[in-house]
Amino acid sequence: AIDMSWLVSGILGGQRGAAPVSPPEVLFARLQDVSNPEERKRTITELKAGSKEPALCGSIGAGMTVLVGVLRAERGDLEVIREVIEIITNITHVPKGREADREYAVCLSNTDLLVRDASQVDTLLALLEESDYYIRFHTTQLLTQLLSNRCHQLQDAILKSPMGVSRLMDLLADKREIVRNEALLLMLELAKGNQEVQKIVAFEGAFEKLLEIIVAEGGSEGGIIAQDCIHLINTLLRSNVSNQNYFRETNCIRLIPPLLEVTNDDMRSLRDNKFSILTLTLELVSLLVSSTTNVSTYNNQTVLTQNNIMNLIIRLALGRMSSATTRTRALYTLGDIISSHTENQAAFFNSNLMNETTRQTQPCLHRLTLVVLQSKDYAERNAALHVFKQYLADNPEGQVALASTITPAPEAGPQMGGELDPTLSIGGILVQALLGWEAMAASSAPLPNASPAESPSISQVPQVPTVPSPAGASSGGRPALPTWFAACMLSCIIHENNNVKDLLLRIPLEMPRPGVGLITLLIRAMRSLIQAQRVGADQTVKIALLRVLCVCMDQSPATVKAFLQTPSNLPFLVDVILQPQQSAHVAGLCALIIGLCFQFNEDDPASEFSKSALHGIIMHRIGVDKFMERLDQLRKTEDFTQAELGTSGRDDDAKNTIYSLRLYDYEFTLFYKDAYDKVQRLIRQPFPKAKPQHRNLIAPTTPVSAPPSTPPPSSSSSSSSSPVPSRANTPLGAQPTVPTPLSVPGASEAVIHSYKVLIGDQDRELAFLKTKNGEMEATIRTLEERLAKAAASPSIPASPGYSSPSSFFGVPQPNQHGGGAHDHEAMRAKDAQISSLQDEVKALTQRLSSQAVSDLFGGSQNDTSFNIGAEPPKTYEAELQALSHAYNELEATLVKRDEEISALRAQAQAHVHAPVALPVPSSLFPDPGPDPRLQQLQEENAKLSQELNNITQQNAGNLQNMRQYHDQAVLAQSQTQTLQATLTHLQGQNATLQTQLAALQAQVAAQQAHAPAQPSSGVDVRSASPSLGTGPRMPDARDLRIQKLELQIREGEQRYTSLEKEQEEVLLLLANAEMENSNLKEKLNQLGVKM
Repeated sequence: AIDMSWLVSGILGGQRGAAPVSPPEVLFARLQDVSNPEERKRTITELKAGSKEPALCGSIGAGMTVLVGVLRAERGDLEVIREVIEIITNITHVPKGREADREYAVCLSNTDLLVRDASQVDTLLALLEESDYYIRFHTTQLLTQLLSNRCHQLQDAILKSPMGVSRLMDLLADKREIVRNEALLLMLELAKGNQEVQKIVAFEGAFEKLLEIIVAEGGSEGGIIAQDCIHLINTLLRSNVSNQNYFRETNCIRLIPPLLEVTNDDMRSLRDNKFSILTLTLELVSLLVSSTTNVSTYNNQTVLTQNNIMNLIIRLALGRMSSATTRTRALYTLGDIISSHTENQAAFFNSNLMNETTRQTQPCLHRLTLVVLQSKDYAERNAALHVFKQYLADNPEGQVALASTITPAPEAGPQMGGELDPTLSIGGILVQALLGWEAMAASSAPLPNASPAESPSISQVPQVPTVPSPAGASSGGRPALPTWFAACMLSCIIHENNNVKDLLLRIPLEMPRPGVGLITLLIRAMRSLIQAQRVGADQTVKIALLRVLCVCMDQSPATVKAFLQTPSNLPFLVDVILQPQQSAHVAGLCALIIGLCFQFNEDDPASEFSKSALHGIIMHRIGVDKFMERLDQLRKTEDFTQAELGTSGRDDDAKNTIYSLRLYDYEFTLFYKDAYDKVQRLIRQPFPKAKPQHRNLIAPTTPVSAPPSTPPPSSSSSSSSSPVPSRANTPLGAQPTVPTPLSVPGASEAVIHSYKVLIGDQDRELAFLKTKNGEMEATIRTLEERLAKAAASPSIPASPGYSSPSSFFGVPQPNQHGGGAHDHEAMRAKDAQISSLQDEVKALTQRLSSQAVSDLFGGSQNDTSFNIGAEPPKTYEAELQALSHAYNELEATLVKRDEEISALRAQAQAHVHAPVALPVPSSLFPDPGPDPRLQQLQEENAKLSQELNNITQQNAGNLQNMRQYHDQAVLAQSQTQTLQATLTHLQGQNATLQTQLAALQAQVAAQQAHAPAQPSSGVDVRSASPSLGTGPRMPDARDLRIQKLELQIREGEQRYTSLEKEQEEVLLLLANAEMENSNLKEKLNQLGVKM
């Protein structure tokens, strides 16, 4: 018979709820004192009725310890257990939307009383071992409710329980779907924000169990249960590198493709369940490949492509999927898969998409370009742009390949209706979209007649104050969006690739015409910018064109040179900066372009806009304060600060409106701040003084330090001539006046030519004098070294009985003792004469140097007269000849003195070694020449330098190896810690199982000891009990209990065996990790010794 007492008690309890309930304190005292089971049940029933009244929840919660004690004591009475669980559920239920009520605080307080003691939580977890449906289901609901109230505290308590997570994971294997589904909700709450719990849940086999449930529920056709399973997998993978690697290593990725498969009917109309499963699965894939901290992201990308997942996502992203949200989500996921992955980028480049209707194929990259430029959904455009950026990330070959497809844009611009020509190449489509706003503006307001080959000068550009308007809100409406996105895509192609920048300087955007130079993208974009300023186009168009120009000129001197070759470009930018009503975005980007020109301009003296000229423009024409203010104003705009936070976001649900256009992205803010810092340092630091006056060919008529509000000179004033400055107005060494190209007067070509001739002559003369001076200095150093060696030779006195060395030269010898003194006096006289000659050489050298400098500038520093048409002065030729003659005489004198010293040295040597005065040939005492010891020291020094270079290179290689070994050691240490935590967890489970096994064995022994006379279920008892009839004896409750205990013992032994195997595997992995860690430490120690 079925026990229905719990139903009756529940009904009676509900009826008693209307009657007055005794105070909870009295009921708890009675519950502790009464031993009668029926009386205890009635007391618990009254407590259950009182728990439904909010006023009594606080008093009942105060007896939480008594209620948990009842759960431990009445473990065998399932009816009492169910009643107590319901009481605890009632007093901890937090009402939604009533956070300010007292009832809310009381329920949270009751939750704290329960979860603060880990043993009380362990008692609740132990109830999950019961097979009773009601107990399992309501205990799971209670734990879910407690997690909602106090998540972190309950997570810590469950982690302290050795079998806590394992008991919860067993609920997923329950055959009763209602229990399993409730367990899914419990695991979702448990795994939130705790990586330790996530790791343990994953190691308990959560991925495999969840994927099995998804397959059982119908896969991609499943309902809410399949969605909850995928949601739980995503929770376990989010920001958890260990679980992401474990998911890949357990080969769970192979089960993802069925979840992404869609039929043609699904492409036309997507059901709600299918939409949710696709969205969650795409999020799952993104979690595996979008992590910036996981070193295995590259491996995850590879495995996903190997399982055909990328092709399935391409069909969802670029196919004819009816759901724009699904397309957007798939595009973001596709971008993450190919990001910085060479093989995946190549596979995407070679992929084609087939149209199911026309059966024609189209390259995926071409289709992606059209989506960015033509999609009606702004969020989808942003997502497609994300894919385009990730395709070009770390892909310089792809950048060059796309840049080579740039072709001249059609003359008529976009077709009617703003549609682009899909038959063009990708580069042609981008150019057509970038310049398409011109055709749309021309159709609404014709432009003034002007030759297309002419670039308007600054005097032709009207002073149009541009008031900032909402981003994207142009007069033409949506035509600003193709221009904007085309500029973003071109910036990605050009970004940090000098090969692409050089290539763009050679690709024409217009057909060559007589008398017109090569029209490149740089020239065409600048012309379009000037036209946009002239007609007052929306600032979105201007910002788009300015961003392309900024990226082109960054780190590209060739592009800067080509930009400055058009005379009207720089004046236009200066005029835009000086407009008081100009937009902060447009003026700031114009200032940035001028800063990049100043930074990367190769200082060419022949250029009209040299580096010194640009410095003068910034300092005086614009004003350094005004210049930096424009740069700062852009950084303070709301669009820039939002992009600076890095929250580029994936606004899948963004409204389809042009007002949500973002002017900047995070990458551009990094580029802008880096360029801002460099330009600021270059502008603020002292600019090096210009060399002589020939560096500045023409000076302005008016001072360049005019206030910024001064209008630029007109064409009539700019054509007037200006007197050439003389050296009397520019003292030698002073900072010359910086010419301003904005007010350059027209000068005669003859004057400029005379300057150039004079400069060339002076440079040649200066080079000749420097060469001659160097030769003389080298000769003087040689003579000084020889004199130093001669002075270092010791003087040897004469000895009695020997002839004087002066007898070799016919000098009379008064006596034998006076020859040595005579020799010393003669050598001292020679040394004095040599010193005087040396001083004379130094004086002549100084005089020659000063004369060369004076002649270079046409006279002394006091004489500042300067004749433009005069020939270079030749007054120094006579002096140079005199110096050369004096130098030759000096050299002959020094040679003669050197010969005399050598002869004296020979006489001294002969005087020491020869007893009589004999004529000795001078060849016996040659000049000692270079010292061999010095040569040996030089050779040793060279060897030591070579060894030092070798050691330095070896140390650099060892340092790199040490860093690699250090990274490997850190990774091995992290793996070791994870394995140790797993081992500790398994050891705790092992100990718990051993305890439970011993307890079960004790219970079986006790049961068998209390019933010695009872026969087993397999013995025939008809003879012992005739009244039972001839049939076998029915097993009683005690036999069933014994069988259940024996079954639990066998299950425990099996689990214990499996845990022992897992423990052995973990120990083996731990030993391998420790061995690898020790090897890495040994290598590091060896490198440390070498260092």
